[in-house]
Amino acid sequence: MVLLPFAVARAVARYLTYGAVEYRCYDGLLVVHSTLLGAGQARLRRQAVEGVTIERDFADRLFDTETLVLDAEGPDTTPEPGLPDPEAEPADGVDEDRPRNLAHVREPEVIVDTLGVAWVLERDG
Repeated sequence: MVLLPFAVARAVARYLTYGAVEYRCYDGLLVVHSTLLGAGQARLRRQAVEGVTIERDFADRLFDTETLVLDAEGPDTTPEPGLPDPEAEPADGVDEDRPRNLAHVREPEVIVDTLGVAWVLERDG
């Protein structure tokens, strides 16, 4: 009974992370689109992809899906010494390429082909 609030919180967080998004793949561009907000939340360009892996965990085997892992070099988050420039615009990071895990995808090969990164695809048995 004590674990019930934690399980509910975890289920809600998982739904907001994976259940409320669509992955829209255009020629050379992957857009993470929120179905709740009706807007794009993140993107990944073909040129930024450094590795592609298709994995299957317990949930994937249960629902007959796969997880597509797109490795990319993320933005530099090294803190700068000294005081920040007060006139500099803070970057919101939405347009920065970041690694993406596309969980519970039925046909990950279609995304890989449309994105144009099939040549770096690796499968985990």
